[in-house]
Amino acid sequence: MVALERDRPGADNGDMLGATAGRWMGRRRLVVLVSVLALAVALSAAPLASGQDDAVAWRDADVASARLGQAQDRLLDARDERDRIERRLEELRSREVSVDAETLDIAEDLNDIRKRARRLAVESYMAGGSLPDAVFLLDAATANDFAYRSTLLTEGADALADSTDAYVELRSDASAAAIELSDRIDRLERDLAQARVEIDAAGVAVAQAEEVLRIAEIHAGADRTIARTGRAEPTEEQWRQLRECEAVGVYTTNTGNGFYGAYQFTLETWRFMGGVGLPSDASSHEQDARARALYALEGAGPWPLCGRFLPGG
Repeated sequence: MVALERDRPGADNGDMLGATAGRWMGRRRLVVLVSVLALAVALSAAPLASGQDDAVAWRDADVASARLGQAQDRLLDARDERDRIERRLEELRSREVSVDAETLDIAEDLNDIRKRARRLAVESYMAGGSLPDAVFLLDAATANDFAYRSTLLTEGADALADSTDAYVELRSDASAAAIELSDRIDRLERDLAQARVEIDAAGVAVAQAEEVLRIAEIHAGADRTIARTGRAEPTEEQWRQLRECEAVGVYTTNTGNGFYGAYQFTLETWRFMGGVGLPSDASSHEQDARARALYALEGAGPWPLCGRFLPGG
């Protein structure tokens, strides 16, 4: 149990659906093509793992600070890209560009139908997919959800087919300028959607990097204290044994006895070590860092029984 000495009790679909091809494509083939495209767009928007959970960064403030700078640069770049695309879209949609208003309206109509087809394709896939209809319906949580899912199953495919037919018909009657403008706007809108996804992912990466740096700074303080006191650095196995002894290794331990987390901090000790809230609500990284900082300051003493697993215990 962790207590201070005074606190001992203390844990691109335009090319695919082109006008020339549209006259010979069957309705089913159009649905499949749009569905595949929609799924490809959705998958391409998935953010990549941040790679922040790195053992070196959690313990090295210089590495953590460098990673934070990289994450912040990524966020700035993503915002710059979004702004660039938005400016380009505004230029394309401006009535002052070398295209008449009717052409612009047709291009926007093409785009609206194309986006609707993509959305319907995703909804149709999510509604039916590879699951049997009965399983899909039985999975509905409420009566309204059941009715919504039934509508998707019975009307989704027809709505998607109608949408793709409307797209092909409008595109076949549109001017070359309207088609080109529509395709350019469509590409930019998809690029804009991807840029917004990247902004969100970069924002998460910045928040993660800030947390890693905060924990690394706690370890840096413990490093300085250990260097000053000359205490032996516990091994990972010794820390594991301490956690097992104190709380069966469970970081979220809170039994209501006044001791919290894997190291059984008391609130007084936790706050003295710079923690806020309940120790059991803190991340495992933070609990590890503050326990190490406490050990650097007082040795194994704060854990009267389980401290025997630590050097000097």
